Amino acid sequence: MELNERLPAEYMADAVISIKGPDGRKRYVIVEIQRQYDKRKVWSWAAYVGGLMGRYQNRR
Repeated sequence: MELNERLPAEYMADAVISIKGPDGRKRYVIVEIQRQYDKRKVWSWAAYVGGLMGRYQNRR
């Protein structure tokens, strides 16, 4: 199964906030403001989290 996209969609959250926890490790909060419920956005969250994990996987 190929999971590549020929023309990848651009997923941009409204903001990403990093917070340093008491143990010194960073936590991230993804902020996405919606004016009304859109069930298609549920799938966008997986892309936001995956992109965030890929970008910051080794940063502390």
